[in-house]
Amino acid sequence: MKAKELKPASQMRTMLRRINLVVFIILLIPIIATIFFYPVVSIPAIFIWLALVIIIDAYIVAMCRQLIYSLDSDAVLLQKGVFWKRRTTVPYGKITNIDITQGPVERAFGISEVHIQTAGLSGGENTHAELVMRGITDPEELKTEIMDYIRKSEGAPVAATGEKPESAEVLKSILEELKAIRQSVEK
Repeated sequence: MKAKELKPASQMRTMLRRINLVVFIILLIPIIATIFFYPVVSIPAIFIWLALVIIIDAYIVAMCRQLIYSLDSDAVLLQKGVFWKRRTTVPYGKITNIDITQGPVERAFGISEVHIQTAGLSGGENTHAELVMRGITDPEELKTEIMDYIRKSEGAPVAATGEKPESAEVLKSILEELKAIRQSVEK
Protein backbone atom coordinates (compact mmCIF):
# COMPACT_ATOMS: atom_id res chain seq x y z
CA MET A 1 0.00 0.00 0.00
CA LYS A 2 1.36 3.42 -0.97
CA ALA A 3 1.77 5.92 1.85
CA LYS A 4 -0.62 8.86 1.91
CA GLU A 5 1.36 12.09 2.15
CA LEU A 6 -0.04 15.17 3.87
CA LYS A 7 1.38 18.68 3.97
CA PRO A 8 0.30 21.40 6.39
CA ALA A 9 -2.30 23.78 4.98
CA SER A 10 -1.09 27.06 3.50
CA GLN A 11 -3.01 28.81 6.28
CA MET A 12 -0.32 27.63 8.72
CA ARG A 13 2.41 29.44 6.79
CA THR A 14 0.22 32.57 6.59
CA MET A 15 -0.51 32.40 10.32
CA LEU A 16 3.17 32.04 11.28
CA ARG A 17 4.21 34.87 8.94
CA ARG A 18 1.59 37.21 10.39
CA ILE A 19 2.60 36.36 13.96
CA ASN A 20 6.21 37.08 12.96
CA LEU A 21 5.20 40.44 11.53
CA VAL A 22 3.16 41.44 14.60
CA VAL A 23 6.04 40.58 16.94
CA PHE A 24 8.50 42.59 14.89
CA ILE A 25 6.15 45.58 14.63
CA ILE A 26 5.89 45.56 18.42
CA LEU A 27 9.71 45.47 18.60
CA LEU A 28 9.96 48.30 16.06
CA ILE A 29 8.01 50.76 18.23
CA PRO A 30 10.87 51.35 20.74
CA ILE A 31 13.38 51.61 17.89
CA ILE A 32 11.32 54.33 16.20
CA ALA A 33 10.84 56.10 19.54
CA THR A 34 14.61 56.33 20.05
CA ILE A 35 15.21 57.96 16.64
CA PHE A 36 14.63 61.40 18.18
CA PHE A 37 17.09 60.83 21.04
CA TYR A 38 19.71 58.50 19.52
CA PRO A 39 19.52 58.65 15.71
CA VAL A 40 23.01 57.16 15.31
CA VAL A 41 21.89 53.95 17.05
CA SER A 42 18.33 53.81 15.72
CA ILE A 43 19.08 53.86 11.98
CA PRO A 44 21.31 50.72 12.07
CA ALA A 45 18.81 49.10 14.44
CA ILE A 46 16.06 49.53 11.84
CA PHE A 47 18.22 47.80 9.20
CA ILE A 48 18.98 44.95 11.62
CA TRP A 49 15.26 44.73 12.41
CA LEU A 50 14.40 44.53 8.69
CA ALA A 51 17.06 41.85 8.08
CA LEU A 52 15.68 39.75 10.96
CA VAL A 53 12.12 40.05 9.62
CA ILE A 54 13.25 38.83 6.20
CA ILE A 55 15.42 35.98 7.55
CA ILE A 56 12.73 34.65 9.90
CA ASP A 57 10.09 34.95 7.20
CA ALA A 58 12.27 32.92 4.81
CA TYR A 59 12.82 30.34 7.54
CA ILE A 60 9.05 30.00 8.12
CA VAL A 61 8.46 29.41 4.41
CA ALA A 62 11.26 26.79 4.25
CA MET A 63 10.05 25.08 7.45
CA CYS A 64 6.51 24.72 6.09
CA ARG A 65 7.84 23.29 2.81
CA GLN A 66 9.91 20.66 4.62
CA LEU A 67 7.07 19.49 6.88
CA ILE A 68 5.58 16.23 5.55
CA TYR A 69 3.25 13.78 7.28
CA SER A 70 2.66 10.27 5.91
CA LEU A 71 0.12 7.59 6.72
CA ASP A 72 1.79 4.32 5.81
CA SER A 73 0.25 0.87 6.07
CA ASP A 74 1.92 0.27 9.46
CA ALA A 75 2.87 3.68 10.91
CA VAL A 76 2.44 7.45 10.94
CA LEU A 77 5.56 9.23 9.75
CA LEU A 78 6.77 12.80 10.21
CA GLN A 79 9.58 14.47 8.27
CA LYS A 80 10.67 17.96 9.23
CA GLY A 81 13.64 20.26 9.50
CA VAL A 82 15.29 23.00 7.51
CA PHE A 83 18.85 22.63 8.79
CA TRP A 84 18.57 19.52 10.97
CA LYS A 85 16.35 16.87 9.41
CA ARG A 86 14.21 14.76 11.71
CA ARG A 87 12.13 11.72 10.88
CA THR A 88 9.70 10.30 13.43
CA THR A 89 7.83 7.02 13.04
CA VAL A 90 4.96 6.00 15.30
CA PRO A 91 3.62 2.47 14.63
CA TYR A 92 -0.16 2.19 14.77
CA GLY A 93 0.11 -0.57 17.39
CA LYS A 94 1.83 1.85 19.81
CA ILE A 95 -0.73 4.68 19.52
CA THR A 96 -2.81 5.07 22.67
CA ASN A 97 -4.41 8.47 22.21
CA ILE A 98 -5.14 11.02 19.49
CA ASP A 99 -6.00 14.57 20.57
CA ILE A 100 -7.07 17.51 18.45
CA THR A 101 -6.22 21.01 19.66
CA GLN A 102 -7.09 24.39 18.22
CA GLY A 103 -6.17 27.69 19.83
CA PRO A 104 -7.91 30.98 19.07
CA VAL A 105 -5.35 32.05 16.46
CA GLU A 106 -5.48 28.63 14.76
CA ARG A 107 -9.28 28.77 14.84
CA ALA A 108 -9.18 32.14 13.05
CA PHE A 109 -7.09 30.54 10.29
CA GLY A 110 -9.16 27.33 10.17
CA ILE A 111 -6.39 24.92 11.15
CA SER A 112 -5.78 22.48 14.01
CA GLU A 113 -3.10 20.27 15.52
CA VAL A 114 -3.41 16.50 15.82
CA HIS A 115 -1.40 15.10 18.75
CA ILE A 116 -0.56 11.39 18.59
CA GLN A 117 0.52 9.81 21.87
CA THR A 118 2.08 6.43 22.54
CA ALA A 119 1.94 4.13 25.56
CA GLY A 120 5.14 5.46 27.10
CA LEU A 121 4.02 9.07 26.98
CA SER A 122 0.28 8.97 27.56
CA GLY A 123 0.36 9.06 31.36
CA GLY A 124 1.96 11.16 34.05
CA GLU A 125 2.29 14.86 34.65
CA ASN A 126 4.66 15.80 31.83
CA THR A 127 2.74 14.34 28.96
CA HIS A 128 3.42 15.44 25.46
CA ALA A 129 2.61 14.02 22.09
CA GLU A 130 5.01 11.64 20.41
CA LEU A 131 4.08 13.20 17.09
CA VAL A 132 2.29 16.50 16.38
CA MET A 133 0.69 17.14 13.01
CA ARG A 134 0.31 20.92 12.62
CA GLY A 135 -1.69 22.86 10.07
CA ILE A 136 -4.44 20.27 9.57
CA THR A 137 -7.67 21.63 8.04
CA ASP A 138 -9.86 18.57 8.65
CA PRO A 139 -8.60 16.97 11.87
CA GLU A 140 -11.63 14.75 12.55
CA GLU A 141 -11.32 13.07 9.16
CA LEU A 142 -7.59 12.51 9.75
CA LYS A 143 -8.24 11.11 13.23
CA THR A 144 -10.83 8.71 11.80
CA GLU A 145 -8.42 7.60 9.09
CA ILE A 146 -5.66 6.94 11.64
CA MET A 147 -8.13 5.03 13.85
CA ASP A 148 -9.07 2.87 10.84
CA TYR A 149 -5.39 2.05 10.31
CA ILE A 150 -5.10 1.18 14.02
CA ARG A 151 -8.07 -1.19 13.82
CA LYS A 152 -6.61 -2.84 10.74
CA SER A 153 -3.22 -3.27 12.40
CA GLU A 154 -4.79 -4.80 15.54
CA GLY A 155 -6.41 -7.51 13.42
CA ALA A 156 -3.29 -8.18 11.36
CA PRO A 157 -1.53 -10.83 13.50
CA VAL A 158 -4.59 -13.09 13.64
CA ALA A 159 -5.14 -12.86 9.91
CA ALA A 160 -1.44 -13.41 9.19
CA THR A 161 -1.21 -16.69 11.09
CA GLY A 162 -4.50 -18.02 9.80
CA GLU A 163 -5.11 -19.71 13.13
CA LYS A 164 -7.59 -18.80 15.82
CA PRO A 165 -6.88 -20.64 19.04
CA GLU A 166 -10.05 -21.78 20.70
CA SER A 167 -9.54 -20.02 24.00
CA ALA A 168 -12.17 -22.02 25.91
CA GLU A 169 -10.60 -25.34 24.91
CA VAL A 170 -7.11 -24.12 25.70
CA LEU A 171 -8.21 -22.87 29.11
CA LYS A 172 -9.92 -26.21 29.86
CA SER A 173 -6.78 -28.16 28.99
CA ILE A 174 -4.68 -25.84 31.16
CA LEU A 175 -7.13 -26.28 34.04
CA GLU A 176 -7.03 -30.08 33.70
CA GLU A 177 -3.24 -30.00 33.67
CA LEU A 178 -3.14 -27.82 36.77
CA LYS A 179 -5.56 -30.13 38.58
CA ALA A 180 -3.37 -33.11 37.73
CA ILE A 181 -0.27 -31.29 39.03
CA ARG A 182 -2.08 -30.35 42.23
CA GLN A 183 -3.21 -33.92 42.83
CA SER A 184 0.31 -35.26 42.37
CA VAL A 185 1.75 -32.61 44.71
CA GLU A 186 -0.83 -33.40 47.40
CA LYS A 187 0.05 -37.14 47.32
